[in-house]
Amino acid sequence: MKSMWSYFENFFTPEECDILTLKCLNKSLKDGMDEGKVGGQHDGRIDSKVRQVKLCNIYLDEMREVFAKLVSAVDAANKKWFNEIDITNLEYIQFMQYDTNSGGFYTEHQDVMYLDGDKIQTPSGDEINLHRKISFSLQLSESNDYKGCDLKFNRADCEISGRPDPETIRQKGTLLVFPSFLRHSVTPITDGTRHALVGWVVGPTWR
Repeated sequence: MKSMWSYFENFFTPEECDILTLKCLNKSLKDGMDEGKVGGQHDGRIDSKVRQVKLCNIYLDEMREVFAKLVSAVDAANKKWFNEIDITNLEYIQFMQYDTNSGGFYTEHQDVMYLDGDKIQTPSGDEINLHRKISFSLQLSESNDYKGCDLKFNRADCEISGRPDPETIRQKGTLLVFPSFLRHSVTPITDGTRHALVGWVVGPTWR
């Protein structure tokens, strides 16, 4: 790979970020927000020592234009930086809310689930496993809306390309894209509230 990450500054305008945040908050008020879990998608568990965040799932039929724009960025980053990882689709995205009431953070982890891939059926009727292949995080909040809560990559995993500039990826509207096996964490929030949209483009299992 030419780089372990890519970002798009001002990928969404501040006004678009505010609209997205409002839509997601309205959905969360209607449907409720879940506690962030750790582990596989189907056997995830709440572990407050590992992860504390409130979230809700957003599906394709709720934000088709947003999904299409996010996938286009992932495709571009994949072709330019990630040696065209084999990917298929974006199943859903998550609206994240980190705040001091819940002590928001996430210890170092990988997004890919090597032993817990979802299954889909091909047109020929065969079932194949899917793994998370490329992850992304869209910053919806202003950098000065909160303190702490920085997305950090493992230094060793970024030995070749270095780690992205922390101030840039805190900027409202910045989209950060990276392979799902890259180890990363979210530092504890100490003041304010941070909102973000995250997601994982899946594909055939890693080999």
